Amino acid sequence: MSQNPPIELISVRAVAISVSIVASQFVQMIAYGAGVVAATTIAADLGNANDGSWIAASYPLTQGAFVLMGGRVGAIYGHKNILLAGSLWWTLFSLVSGFAKNIVSSVVLRALTGIGGAFMVPNAIALLTITFPPGRQRNVTVAFFGAMAPIGAAGGSVFAGVFAQLLPWKYLFFFFQAPFIGWNEPYEYALLIAAVLHVAAFVYWEGRFAQDPILPLDIWTAPSFVPMILASVFSFMAVGIFVWYCNVWNLVLRRYSLLLDSATWVPLAGGGTVAALVSAWLVPKLDAQYILAIGSGCIMVSCVLVSTMPDEQVYWAQLFPAISILGFGPDFIFTATQIITSNTVRKSQQGIAGSLIGTIMVYGQSTGIGLASTVDSYTNHHGTTIGPGYRHALYLGIALSACAIIISSCFVRIPKDDREGWSLSDEGAAVGRQSEQTTTQPKLLAE
Repeated sequence: MSQNPPIELISVRAVAISVSIVASQFVQMIAYGAGVVAATTIAADLGNANDGSWIAASYPLTQGAFVLMGGRVGAIYGHKNILLAGSLWWTLFSLVSGFAKNIVSSVVLRALTGIGGAFMVPNAIALLTITFPPGRQRNVTVAFFGAMAPIGAAGGSVFAGVFAQLLPWKYLFFFFQAPFIGWNEPYEYALLIAAVLHVAAFVYWEGRFAQDPILPLDIWTAPSFVPMILASVFSFMAVGIFVWYCNVWNLVLRRYSLLLDSATWVPLAGGGTVAALVSAWLVPKLDAQYILAIGSGCIMVSCVLVSTMPDEQVYWAQLFPAISILGFGPDFIFTATQIITSNTVRKSQQGIAGSLIGTIMVYGQSTGIGLASTVDSYTNHHGTTIGPGYRHALYLGIALSACAIIISSCFVRIPKDDREGWSLSDEGAAVGRQSEQTTTQPKLLAE
């Protein structure tokens, strides 16, 4: 009897594998959407609503800090093993977070949960890009992985509205939560300076002393790689601004309930699903710069629609189309950058590729909200004119996405990738277990 399973069985098992991995990203983004909506409510119940930003920020901050390490550990000990370990860690501290009795314990527990997320995401995307070689199947699976961002965020918003408004907030933690913070306090600037110094020290150490660096610096020498990453950072910054300010616009200016606010994000799921299919279809047909520019253009249109709407307006006029269009932006950008990055590095470095894009996505959104919060605070006349402050913050989102379009169009020159299967150089560079199977069919993780 042949040891190789039939093609039909491989396809069924490969689909099952991809669905289970993609679901991990869905869970991650449920946490994001839920946290945006519910952080202030939770903080108020624990003592001080003004501390809600810490509850919101603790998860993505630790996730962003550890995501590169998570990808590297996965490359050493096996991506599947680390994904499972990270998932167990994440589940444990998500459950324990529901029993927090004060702000400090809630922040600490959410930060610990974020570490689990940091080890989940890069290893999940690495498993996808190793299981599926360059080609149509990889494009589709990575696209759906990216689509879980808008779909999960929309779902998380609904869950937050239900749990935080109709039930005790602890049940939301039993179901998951997390987002971002602005720069409203002096300590944020001190932390920013420390972070910049930390990054500089990390780059210096990796380039001069590390024998086996976490992030090989030669990845940055690939053609157009740096401007592609820069355009992606600007785009994700604009996404973070859009999501945060749409949320506070609904809650503050339009006085929506948590449940009604969460319902406004439902179209994001539909747009994300369509965008996943379209982006997977476009990757082998369009050069990367065009896909990036289209994604950034969608984000800019969404920011324009929201920034120009009056304080009070029917939902369907501008907010509905803005949220629907937004789903195409991050999905196009994530799919294009992840596939390009995965195809740029060797098969043994797929975890690094996943870590890098995950870091860009998390820190881009966080930094965007911080910058927009500063613009908001300086243009709202000490809180007396809230609407203009929100609009100026969204203007920043428009400028960032416009810069991303310019960078993509003028400086990125990455031709379409219509390969099917690993090249000989990819296979020859692979090491360890990842080089054991060199077929163009998916490597089955369950074997």
